[in-house]
Amino acid sequence: MNSALVNKSTKSVTSYDLLKSLALLLMLVDHIGVYFFPDVIEYRLVGRLSAPIWLFLIGYARSRGDILKLFSAGVIAQISYGLMFADWFYFDILFLMLLARYFLDDLMRYLLVSQRRFIIMAIVIALLSVPTGLVIMYGTLGLGFVIYGYLARYRQDHKNVNDGFIAGYAVFLIVTYAFYNLIVFSGLPDYGLNFLIVGGAAIALVGALFRPAAFPLFDHSALRLLKWPLKIMGRYTLEFYVIHLIAFRVVSYLFVMPQFLF
Repeated sequence: MNSALVNKSTKSVTSYDLLKSLALLLMLVDHIGVYFFPDVIEYRLVGRLSAPIWLFLIGYARSRGDILKLFSAGVIAQISYGLMFADWFYFDILFLMLLARYFLDDLMRYLLVSQRRFIIMAIVIALLSVPTGLVIMYGTLGLGFVIYGYLARYRQDHKNVNDGFIAGYAVFLIVTYAFYNLIVFSGLPDYGLNFLIVGGAAIALVGALFRPAAFPLFDHSALRLLKWPLKIMGRYTLEFYVIHLIAFRVVSYLFVMPQFLF
């Protein structure tokens, strides 16, 4: 493992590629459930572990990325959603990411003035997660995961942030995340809450341990067969997101939705 400078041009598979590929595969499971097997809750349970990873990485990133590209992708995703469901006022998660990228640095400078201020805001985020989740995917809860990513990356830059503080916030976030899904999902099985808590804890642990790194192992070993799939999934996730959404929605609208309507 090489922890030298890692970016999109890095030739080897990176830790970003691995984490984004995992998030992408979990997202596909989630959307297979949404658009093709809406009566099978297990797809959704597994898939709910995807968005926290994306949102964590938004907060972890040092750059704020191409805002115009993200906005354009969000508009395309929103149009396809509106055409399929005739609902133009429930906004795609890309808009949450866009807002987070634009306001995150100023927000964190404000919140980390004191731990008391941060704790109050964390409670507000939790309380507003369900009502705001009716307007935009994940609502303020999504912002909570972005904040966790920021803390994981910049913990050394703020005197009010230490490992115990981050761990406490992670526990609070996991519990909020689990109960948010318990509220918004109808028909969640008895084991669903436990699954979400364990899955959320795993994501929080991965986030705490995550570091930018390159893995030359994928260049020369038997794992080299995975090199290009991982790099493509890890570096073109936004394109994958938009293209697969449109494809899934078109196929579902034509062949699956009529079965549930009639």
